Amino acid sequence: MERILKKPLILSGENDNVVLIYSKYIIGDISKEIADLCIQAIDQDLLNDKRLECIIRIKEIFKYKFKPEYDSQIKFGIKNVTGTSYVTINFKDPEAAKQAEMSFMEHFKEWGFTRKEEQSTPFKAAIFPLLCTLIVSVAGGLLIRFVYRLEGYELTRSTIVNGYVYLPEKVLKFLGCYPIIILTFLSLAYCLFWTLKKMANIPFRVISTR
Repeated sequence: MERILKKPLILSGENDNVVLIYSKYIIGDISKEIADLCIQAIDQDLLNDKRLECIIRIKEIFKYKFKPEYDSQIKFGIKNVTGTSYVTINFKDPEAAKQAEMSFMEHFKEWGFTRKEEQSTPFKAAIFPLLCTLIVSVAGGLLIRFVYRLEGYELTRSTIVNGYVYLPEKVLKFLGCYPIIILTFLSLAYCLFWTLKKMANIPFRVISTR
């Protein structure tokens, strides 16, 4: 397989690291100094990829995907003699991830990849926020009921087991129902706002497969 780039491309990575895209490799989570050493090793055909924790051989990629406007990472599907796995390359921000994908997009098309952009539906976009809303409502309802029952209960600390729950019960009894009710409703309001926001701003994702 020919080189993905004739010249090395170094992009900003996560936590002040960089991502190197050069030759037959995509290497993430390395410092600028290590990237320079990798470039020299690749030019001399001496790169030892086993010493790098986050490295991908281009020929082993069968799929990659990410959300251009939201994701600061690209997820690659890898298939080799050891089986199928997924490797995530983290970039500094979504713009760096988008720049990386544009740099190898045309080469991937030449190697038999089909790139498509998928727009999600409002229902799919709302699934996770609605699930969080359900969890908050159930947890809040159970907590409110528990605190309500504590109001007429005299707390004792007679055993070791009771000792572990004595302090939380005492704090909840001191707070009473109203703060818990307010906190639950505020959390539900936030979850509902989050759901509406996700439904109004439906992201699209890029999926490229071979």
